[in-house]
Amino acid sequence: MKYPVIKNFRDKYTKIRYRIGDIYETEDTKRAEYLQSKRALGGQIAEETTPEAAAEVRQGEAKPEAHPRHVGGGWYVLPDGTRIQGKENAEKALTGGENT
Repeated sequence: MKYPVIKNFRDKYTKIRYRIGDIYETEDTKRAEYLQSKRALGGQIAEETTPEAAAEVRQGEAKPEAHPRHVGGGWYVLPDGTRIQGKENAEKALTGGENT
């Protein structure tokens, strides 16, 4: 069974560190219920049985950003990874230099 991690923790039996967003896998339902009571795990993730369903999820994950991301100090990172100083310059570079 798989559970999403919603709080950082270290498993006291396996000594593995789990971070928010990781997937915790176990067959021990009592252990999973205990971790859920401590608010470290979310609800059980439904198992996917078909490869088509897995492909649909993978396609939905890769959404590129449609705007520059601010990283501090007046610098912005574009979806392709380029760093540009100034919001206006970043927006121009993102639209291909066109003013709208």
